[in-house]
Amino acid sequence: MKKLTLLFLSIVFVVFFSSCASKYERYSKSSAVFVTFKFPSLNFKFSDSGFLYLNEKRLRLELYKFGQTVFFVEINDKICTNYACYDKKLFNQRWFLNAYYDDLLEDILRARPIYEARNLQKTQCGFRQDFSTQGQNLVYELCHDELSFYAIKDGAQLFSIKMRRLSNE
Repeated sequence: MKKLTLLFLSIVFVVFFSSCASKYERYSKSSAVFVTFKFPSLNFKFSDSGFLYLNEKRLRLELYKFGQTVFFVEINDKICTNYACYDKKLFNQRWFLNAYYDDLLEDILRARPIYEARNLQKTQCGFRQDFSTQGQNLVYELCHDELSFYAIKDGAQLFSIKMRRLSNE
């Protein structure tokens, strides 16, 4: 009986600590970032530092205040935030006010060209894309370790995302 109890406690100990330790092991790369989100339609504005964790199939952006995670976005087959998990198209409709293609947010956070590099203009420090789709003018710029993405409709900015990489690990 004593051996059985010891075995049970050992298994619980291993499972508990391995689940805590493996939270970020699934990501092969991480970067310290400073991010600004502005989504007026959701009354959501946030600007602070955090970490962007990446691997080939998923990413997680965590933003902090006073050392505590206050906002996160995790992208794999769905897009999850502190608030809920969404189908990618539904997330785009809710946050970007349009049903853009599924991997738009992931392409932006990975600093990849969007919309199959539509209207891509190379610059000395990166690239710029400026085009209209679905009634909105999209502007996306990457220069060194800074990116900016926003949409304008009828002269008003609908949303914006800015991110600056502070380090790469």
